[in-house]
Amino acid sequence: MKRILVVRVDRIGDSVLSTPAIAMIQDQIKDTKITYVVRPEIKPIFEGLVDEVWPFESLGRFGFFESFLKLVAEIRKKRFDAALILQNNRILSAAIYAAGVPVRVGPYSHPLSFLTFNHGLRQRRSRSEKNEAEYGLDLAKVLMSVLGETKLVSLKNYTPKVSLSSEAVSRARDSLLEMGWSSQLKTVVVHPGMGGSALNWPEKYYLQLIEALARGFQVVVTAGAADGDLLERYRGALAQTKNLQGQLFFWTDKNAPSGLSDFLGVLSLADLVIAPSTGPLHLAAALGKRVISFYPPITVQNVKRWGPYGAPNATVFTPEVKCGAIFTCMGARCHDYPCMEKISVREVLEKARL
Repeated sequence: MKRILVVRVDRIGDSVLSTPAIAMIQDQIKDTKITYVVRPEIKPIFEGLVDEVWPFESLGRFGFFESFLKLVAEIRKKRFDAALILQNNRILSAAIYAAGVPVRVGPYSHPLSFLTFNHGLRQRRSRSEKNEAEYGLDLAKVLMSVLGETKLVSLKNYTPKVSLSSEAVSRARDSLLEMGWSSQLKTVVVHPGMGGSALNWPEKYYLQLIEALARGFQVVVTAGAADGDLLERYRGALAQTKNLQGQLFFWTDKNAPSGLSDFLGVLSLADLVIAPSTGPLHLAAALGKRVISFYPPITVQNVKRWGPYGAPNATVFTPEVKCGAIFTCMGARCHDYPCMEKISVREVLEKARL
């Protein structure tokens, strides 16, 4: 049996887009035991997909050296045959190197990576030439080659996956039923918030969209801890709207005693999920849901790299402008600013028919 350590300690969407690489390894390399290293808060959604999910928290400034040595010892104890680092984390990469893992595959992105990895690729991801999932699959192919697995495989065979428990679905359903939601009616989940990694659709447009959708469907507006007072703003803005009684619901972390697992349960009950370029979008797509999303034309934020991967039920809106920005929006210096307002509520509603 080959013991393989796979590392991706970024946000939800990044980790979900890494699961095709894991699926390829599981499918193509027989008799493997995979340990997936992720952030602690997202551990539940990957349990069952791999043999072990290992939560990793950044080492603090105080006691760093002692914590690092413990990390090295733990990696050495598990006797990994290989490590696949899908997005370079310098602490983990250095610990894997110090632990003596014999095969270390990762992206060559800075001088230290040429020391910590003994196999890898120079990917230049900022050019956004392919989807983030495909960058991970390319690195997985390097790992397979090093381990002697040279069969030709189609990358399209592998799509993002998450672990959804029946208990999480039941908890989510019970919580929504207590609010007055009906399992017999069509449901649209709208998750308007995001972590700020990309430009978002204007909040006023989300409000108009929610109001229009709630006149024909049940709408569940969701938000996470990182979204601050977003849900209260939306609740207040929509409070005066007539004829939405029993059609509009609000879901927060307070409704989720089991955290992300329960939120995944809510998404599983939706007929359509609308969200910007953020983790919940990729969760919904991984569940096979119809999704609608909004992506900016900025190179490092665009849909080619960060869009839902292998999702035939996805509709993505991007402003039809000629954008010269690579990393960040140029703001008022751009004659199309603010370009996200060019995506109208009307055209989104046309795609939201159930």
